[in-house]
Amino acid sequence: MYNNPRHQEAPYYEVWDIWLNDLIINALNYNCRPQGVITINTSQTERKKVKLMKRTPDFIIYHTWDRVFDSGSSKQSLQHNRRVAFIAEVKAWEPIMGESVDGESILDEFNRYDFLEQVRDHAKIIMTEDNRNSVWLVQCIGVFWRVGKLRREGVSPVSESKVRRKGKNKAPREYTTDIAWRPIRKIGQLASDVEQLVFWNLMSGDLRELQR
Repeated sequence: MYNNPRHQEAPYYEVWDIWLNDLIINALNYNCRPQGVITINTSQTERKKVKLMKRTPDFIIYHTWDRVFDSGSSKQSLQHNRRVAFIAEVKAWEPIMGESVDGESILDEFNRYDFLEQVRDHAKIIMTEDNRNSVWLVQCIGVFWRVGKLRREGVSPVSESKVRRKGKNKAPREYTTDIAWRPIRKIGQLASDVEQLVFWNLMSGDLRELQR
């Protein structure tokens, strides 16, 4: 929480740390990294200096696995691999939002232009650096959450510009991204537990396909 200068999301970090660790508790080849850094080399030519662009999602869930290689002799080598399974981005509970929240209000918060562009940038970095065709994302606002999947097809290159801050460069209300979002759920409800299981099966299934 101390890496966040304004600490706005701090009250919710513990909630999502517990939730994410509960999600992966029975999967020994997954681990959770709070405030992990994802990077990409944005150099376009060999003459250009190497320039790393960094982004810091609130949480990164990694998938680790071992791969055995035949070295051409009687010995085999073991390589340890780590891949980003998905990232989770947490936002504070807005002052205008009370305990009883209507569907349209919470959807507006999830569809904020700056929020969508932020997680989309994270996904594009992961796809480019890890040569992936798709990336899973988790948006968290207060105790509400939803998961989405961004596919590589038709996605613009990674932008070197800073993430837009709320209230600046607002897009029209009908603005959407090409992320396929699943329903919004609230922690503690049965529908949330069901959605959590669905997400796990979809996400882990995608990673199994990558290892083949």
